[in-house]
Amino acid sequence: MPSFLREELHVHNVAAVGAEVGLLFIVALIAQVAAPERWIAGRRPASAFLVAGVAVFEAGLWTRSLPTFVAGTLLAGTGIGLAFRRGVGVAQRLADPRRRADLLSTYFLFAYTGTIVPTPALGLLDQTINQDVATLILAVAVVVTTLASALSRPTTAIA
Repeated sequence: MPSFLREELHVHNVAAVGAEVGLLFIVALIAQVAAPERWIAGRRPASAFLVAGVAVFEAGLWTRSLPTFVAGTLLAGTGIGLAFRRGVGVAQRLADPRRRADLLSTYFLFAYTGTIVPTPALGLLDQTINQDVATLILAVAVVVTTLASALSRPTTAIA
C-alpha cells in the first residue's frame, strides 16, 4: 500500500501514508468488535464487504483517485475484520475444549499467511508486468476465492 500511495497516487507525506495503512487495520478492528452479530454470523456480509472493497480499491488505483482508494480501504477493512472474527468464532465452536488453543493457533497462522503471501506475489508480478495489471490479477484472485468460499455449501453443520 505505501508504494501505491507514493508512486501511483502521489501521496508523499509519510504520516498520510501511515494513516492510510493504519486505516485498514483500525477499520478491521472496529468491524470485529462493533459489527452487528448477524453480520458476523452470516457467511456473506464479510464476502460482500471484501469484494466491494477490492473492486473500489482497484478502481482507485486505475483511476488514480485517492478518495476512491480510501473508500475501498474502508470497505475491504470491514470485510477483513468480519471474516477474521467469524473464523475465530467457527474455530472456537469446532474445537475440542482441551485443544482449542491448538486450533486457534493454527487458524492465526493460516490467517496471517493469507495476509503475507499476496505481498511477495504482487512483488514478483510487478517485476515482470505492469503494476496495474499485477494488482488486477491479485484482485481477481481475491474476488474469485472470496466468492467461491461465500457461495459454497458448508461441509459442517455451521452455516
